[in-house]
This record gives sequence, C-alpha cells and structure tokens, in this order.
Amino acid sequence: MTANANAGQPEVANAMRHHDEASPRDGLLHNMSAPPKSVVRYEGLAGWKSEVSTIPASSRSGTLPLAVVVGFALPRNVKGSSASALLRSMGITPKRDPQRQLDALINARASELPLPPGCAVLSWDESHRVIWTDLLSTLAVLSKCSHTLWLRDKNPSVTSALQRQSASLLVPPLFVSRLPKESS
Repeated sequence: MTANANAGQPEVANAMRHHDEASPRDGLLHNMSAPPKSVVRYEGLAGWKSEVSTIPASSRSGTLPLAVVVGFALPRNVKGSSASALLRSMGITPKRDPQRQLDALINARASELPLPPGCAVLSWDESHRVIWTDLLSTLAVLSKCSHTLWLRDKNPSVTSALQRQSASLLVPPLFVSRLPKESS
C-alpha cells in the first residue's frame, strides 16, 4: 500500500507502521517459555509442638493420630565437611569419587526410611522425637529439605545439610504406624 492509499484510512496506516516496528511489549508476549513461580505458604502449624494429636475415628479402630513430628539433628561428633570425611565418620572407606559415593548412600537411605515421598519441615526442637540418630539417616533428611519441604527424590545437598544442622518432619497419619517405636 502506498501512503496515498492509506491517507483516507489512518487506522490501517497506523497498524501497519506498528507491525513493522518492534514494541517493548512484543518480547513479553512472545517469551512465554519461562514457567511462573509459585510460592505456597502455610502457617497453620506455627507454634505446634511434638505431642501426637489425635482425632476420633470409627469405633473399630479407636483413634487415629493426626500427625507426628520427628526430629533429625547432626551428631555432635561429625568431623569435617568433605564427602571423604563424612564417609570416614560413618566407618566407610571413600572410593575414587567420594561425593558420588556419599550421594548414592544418601539416596539409598532416603528410599529405605518409612516416610512419605514428601513431608512438611518444621523448626527442630529438643522435645521432638528423634528416631534415627545415625549420620546417614540424618543426612538423608537434612540434605533433601528446604526450609518448608522434605522431598525423598530431591538431589542431596550435603553442604545444605551441614549448614542446617537440624530439622523436624511432620509425618502424616498414614505413615505414623510405619515409624519404629524405638530409636535406632
């Protein structure tokens, strides 16, 4: 179209001019590959202690625990922060790639723990029941949790575990019966 042909139609000429020029919004409209970020925050358990809460269930089964808080804290005798030092602390001889060896042991132990695939994380308190006191079990939890969530299938971060030192997991009712009665 020529300028004369568009003279009687300013909207068409205006639209064509904008089509040829890049506008700041074009990048926004065409860059939709980044997923949106979601933040979930739940503060309904703030201040909740480790006592087992119960809710009435059917008369056949008595009461059903609502949830149990299980604490995990690094043993005080952990020496060193390298994968080799941690392996030696557990009585394991480090292999050629100690970090890969430690990660494999952490993942294997996480899959053995009778916990759900994910748990809410609470701040650790001395009153929380500690079931597993060994270094490997503690690393299996601490290296796979954020400030709010533990995920069994998360890649372990030993550095995060050593910085965190302790955490507690809120174990849901369906998994409470799977927890050992005694500490190991």
